[in-house]
Amino acid sequence: MKKMPMNILLPEDIARDLRSYIAKRQISKFIAQAVEEKLFKKKEQLAKDLITSSSDNIRKKEGEEWDQLLIEDGLNDENQY
Repeated sequence: MKKMPMNILLPEDIARDLRSYIAKRQISKFIAQAVEEKLFKKKEQLAKDLITSSSDNIRKKEGEEWDQLLIEDGLNDENQY
């Protein structure tokens, strides 16, 4: 996997703990794994929210109302005037 350099700033106490508990040459790997886990959870939550909102009848009705307003405003099915 290609790696990309990145500069980040961490709170002093977290940086100190990283240096205390993680071997110097393993810090990047540790941070990458932690970020990967957090991103996975975030993506899962966004997917769940999308499913929930698509089944939400109130939001669905609002979306249909917006669609109707856009059609009445002159947009056709190809999103052209």
